[in-house]
Amino acid sequence: TIRYPGGYYGYLAFNYVDQNNRTRPHPLFSDPDVRRAIAMAVDRGLVARTAHGDSAVPPSQPATRVVGIYQEEVPVLEFDPEGARAILARDGWVDSDGDDVLDRDGRNLSFELLTPTSSNARLQSAAVITSLLAEIGIEVTQAQLDFGVFSERMIGGDFDAYLGSWFVQPSAAGIRGTWTSSGIGSQTSGRIPTLSSIRPC
Repeated sequence: TIRYPGGYYGYLAFNYVDQNNRTRPHPLFSDPDVRRAIAMAVDRGLVARTAHGDSAVPPSQPATRVVGIYQEEVPVLEFDPEGARAILARDGWVDSDGDDVLDRDGRNLSFELLTPTSSNARLQSAAVITSLLAEIGIEVTQAQLDFGVFSERMIGGDFDAYLGSWFVQPSAAGIRGTWTSSGIGSQTSGRIPTLSSIRPC
């Protein structure tokens, strides 16, 4: 048996825009501290191993090792749930009512995570992420959707966060198709301003 790098990678995508009022920023994810705390609270290695076995490698960037633009030395946020708690506490997120969910100004630190039922790996990843975030007081509601409904909501910007996945051909054409304005990646780039890599596919 010969092992070789695959062309898939996965990510957790945050919506910067309030899907209930597109003129306003998202009440949670427009805050870089919230995004940073989530990234620090998720053990990317655990997510990768749970979904794909011991051979999976968490990416340090939104790319795979099979493409020429991959950089081995890109720094990543280390798994640090205590550091994540400290960031949130500094910003005023506390459990004021004892329900194990952080809140601030009457709002819970809670969001909905879209996952397609067609992807067992992403369903497993969502379960691990939900559990890890609950440990620091972030409540995740899973929305497991048929792929057609998932895609419609994703492209329409009707989401808080979702688990996505790309397959990239290891060629110049593959890079163009993912990252240029004429490629498939441009179809959602206006609605999804940021992606956080947490899981390889």
